[in-house]
Amino acid sequence: MFLDLDADGLFNGNRWRRCSNAARLHAPYLMLVANGYGRIEIDPLRIVARAYATFNPRPTEEDVLAWIREYADAKLLFLYEYDRQTWGQWDTPQRLLAKYKLAADKRSPAPPEPEFSKWKSSYRAASAALPKSCEVFSKSSPKHCENLPSGVGVGDGNGDGIGVGVGDGFDIDCAFEAIWEAYPSGGRTDKPIALSVYTDVIIRTLDREKLHREILDAINGKWKVSKKWADGYVKNLTNYLKGQCWLEDPEPAVTPIPKISGW
Repeated sequence: MFLDLDADGLFNGNRWRRCSNAARLHAPYLMLVANGYGRIEIDPLRIVARAYATFNPRPTEEDVLAWIREYADAKLLFLYEYDRQTWGQWDTPQRLLAKYKLAADKRSPAPPEPEFSKWKSSYRAASAALPKSCEVFSKSSPKHCENLPSGVGVGDGNGDGIGVGVGDGFDIDCAFEAIWEAYPSGGRTDKPIALSVYTDVIIRTLDREKLHREILDAINGKWKVSKKWADGYVKNLTNYLKGQCWLEDPEPAVTPIPKISGW
């Protein structure tokens, strides 16, 4: 298992901020079930039995798979297949791994090269390209940031590695920037908290682009012309997202005069 955890990275890392609160809270458990190389066999039944033996109630297998998908999407965990079994390799410094490996650790399959190295490099390249791609996303809101590398080894066919169907090309940071820029300035407070709530909302749906578009369209559409916003009553973005206000139908600022048949 891991020799130690990187507390500073877990508390302050940019990649961890992309994960939901639940995924971040359970990360230590899911990292500590990894072997001495930082590898974990993606078998949710065994993971739950080992990591959550004393929990009541225990997380479900679906919960574990959802968190693993989040880690992969955030480029914290590299997923690969070996002998028809899915494995994950945590992206962690060697100094945090066990100095002495067990025989079982040595029997675990290593992630394929050069795919794994390309995957690690893709995160650094993505970080460098983020401001530019977010600007593009904010203006046109395409399905994903086309200028942002989509990564290698994860994804649904967008990468050139051996991905196993996680990661849909949707970049949460870029999408949130579009929401942030569209929202009235009076409600743009506590950006990190708003990002965390937005991540929690988005990560729970299968079609993230569709939900993002619904939120953005509501802000630019019915809420932009609403009486509440016209009168200055604007919730901060965090509360707007928590309350799922994009689903509401606010009263418009100007009520149109109804047409009377025959006039």
